[in-house]
Amino acid sequence: MMKEMDEGGADNLVLTLELPVEVKMSSPFFTAGAGLRSPSADRCLLTDGAGLPYISGATLKGRARATLERILRNWQLAVCEPPRPEMVCPHHPHLAGEEEPYCLCCRVFGSPSRPGRVFFADLALDTYRQEVERWMVPQPGVAVDRYTGTAVAEKLYVTEVLRPPFEVHPAFKGSLVGTLNRQEWGLLILSLLLIDYLGGGKARGWGRVEVSCREPSVVNPRGERVKVEDLLEEVRKLAPV
Repeated sequence: MMKEMDEGGADNLVLTLELPVEVKMSSPFFTAGAGLRSPSADRCLLTDGAGLPYISGATLKGRARATLERILRNWQLAVCEPPRPEMVCPHHPHLAGEEEPYCLCCRVFGSPSRPGRVFFADLALDTYRQEVERWMVPQPGVAVDRYTGTAVAEKLYVTEVLRPPFEVHPAFKGSLVGTLNRQEWGLLILSLLLIDYLGGGKARGWGRVEVSCREPSVVNPRGERVKVEDLLEEVRKLAPV
């Protein structure tokens, strides 16, 4: 039995917020960029015009949505089940006939039939900007046959990886801007805080991160101060007792 969503009370108060986000690395990191920035690598890091690595807003948004989907399924709430069209909002059988026939993921992140209500800006490198170039190193690898589990002949490749010293944890900072109700903001923040890796190479131990959110600022001031803890408290109404 799918649990009903709380549609009344303070959780329905719509807020337009700017939410500062920080992603701190704790392992080598890789997100694929376009082109061949480095002639010695087959797959290069995503970098900006200054040659510094960054995390695209799309990468953060995709991981946050996947995390929120996992949370809601654990709580036995209706969630889209692509790629089957009949299981995607607004056609999901558990939501059909509802006044708002969209799951909480689609309300926050959008769907093919509904625009998202949060803009994810790119996260720029905030620390160690002068040293980071020497930490961008080639990492050799070999393709593995998915059926035999052995190396494929003549399939050596090189990936450019951001590999800082073990004791150094570079941080990327950016912000999200959106218009959601308090409960939806709480779910979005929860999904961000539970992200433990980003980018590619998870099986190789790459991309371990710690995400934190600072206090949001109200874009449409209502004479109130919004705290992360208060928004997270709204999520308790959805969590299993």
